[in-house]
Amino acid sequence: MNLSRKLFFSGFLLLVALASHSPLQAAGDKDVAGVVLSFDDTYVKQWYDYFGQRTDNDEVKATFFVSYWHTLSDAEIDKLRLLRAKGHEIGNHTYSHKGVAGDYNFDPSRVQEYLGDQIIPSLLNMRADGFSPVSFSYPSGERNEVYDAAVRQYFPYLRTTFTDVSREMFQTGEIFHGPNDQYEVLAGDGIDNSYNNPVAEIEAALLRAKTNNEIVTVYAHRILADGSPDADHPYGIRGSKLDRLIVAAKEMGLKFYTFEEAWKIGNQNGPVSNTNITVSSSGGSGSVNAYIIFLLSLVSLLKLAPGIAKRLFRH
Repeated sequence: MNLSRKLFFSGFLLLVALASHSPLQAAGDKDVAGVVLSFDDTYVKQWYDYFGQRTDNDEVKATFFVSYWHTLSDAEIDKLRLLRAKGHEIGNHTYSHKGVAGDYNFDPSRVQEYLGDQIIPSLLNMRADGFSPVSFSYPSGERNEVYDAAVRQYFPYLRTTFTDVSREMFQTGEIFHGPNDQYEVLAGDGIDNSYNNPVAEIEAALLRAKTNNEIVTVYAHRILADGSPDADHPYGIRGSKLDRLIVAAKEMGLKFYTFEEAWKIGNQNGPVSNTNITVSSSGGSGSVNAYIIFLLSLVSLLKLAPGIAKRLFRH
C-alpha cells in the first residue's frame, strides 16, 4: 500500500473512531445498499467451480454474461442451468464478442447488421437451450445511445464498463446507482488483475455503497486458483481475492444483487439518458475534496471499523 493510501485509510479509521452517526441516509429510506458481481465471456467451468459449490447461494448471487454460446458443450450448458437454479442470473454477451466501436465503428447504418450478427443469433441459441436472458453486457463496454435503443428491443437491461485511473473506485460515481436514480445503462468497474484495483480500494467502494445506500457494480472474467499457473492472468481474479471481497460485503451487510434485480432499483419514472457514463474527470484538488467528503460520510460505520482495519492493513 502506498503512502497516500495509508494516510487515507488511517484518516478514515480515525474519523470512524471519533463519531458514530451519519446523516446521509434519511430516516425511513429503504435500505438497498449492495453489490453486483458480474462475469463475462465463456469461463463456465471456473464460474461453476467457485459459485456452484457454495452453500450460501441464497445470499451470494452473481450474473454471468455469456458470449460464444454456440460453442458451449452440453456439460457447460448444464452447469449454467445449475447456477441459474441456485439463484444466479445468466445474461447475454453477444454471439462472437464483437464490439460496437472496434467492429462496427459506431456506424448507425450498421445497427441492423449488428443485431443480425451479434444479438438475434445469440438470443435464439440461448432460448433453444431453455434460457430467456433479459440482461446484456457490451463487449469492451463499447456502446452509444443508437445501439442501446436497438439492443434494448431484445435485452432491456444493459451493462457497460467504466474505468478512470485518475480516481479511486469509491470516487467513480458512474459505477454506483441508488433508488432515486434514473438510467438507460449501468456501468461496472473491473476487478480483474489487469485493472490494478487492490482489495482495500474495492472495499472502500463497498463502504461507499453501504454509507450512501447505493449499489456498486463490478465485473471480472476468469476465477483463478491461487496455485494455478494462470493465477495472474490479466483477465481474471484470484479466488482468494474474491473470497475476501465477499466476506467484506457480508460484514458490511450489503445485499448481493443479480444484474436484473439491481436494474430495478431506481428508474421509478422510467429510464432516461445516463449521460454521466461518458463523463471523465481528473484528479487534483477535486480529488482531495472527494477524499474529505467521503471520509466524513463514513462515520456511521463505527461497528465495522475493527474488522475492516485488519483487512486493510494486510497490504
